[in-house]
Amino acid sequence: MEALTAREREVLRLTAHHLRVRDIAGVMKISPFTVRKHRMNLCAKLGLTGTAQLAAYALRQTAGVLPAWNFPDARAGADPA
Repeated sequence: MEALTAREREVLRLTAHHLRVRDIAGVMKISPFTVRKHRMNLCAKLGLTGTAQLAAYALRQTAGVLPAWNFPDARAGADPA
């Protein structure tokens, strides 16, 4: 496996945070096309076939690093009928 560049690692980290291409581009101050190219390169280097696999890989790599999701209670604010 080839070593990942700093920019590819940053795209991977932001992907783990569930950011979309345009959001990653805004954070990194690069073109959305460049983000897509970084993602393509990541998939090729890591042997992945698409964005879904890349997102799953990114989450596995950052396990325990990202804050836990705080899902709202589905019944909060609902009328008890």
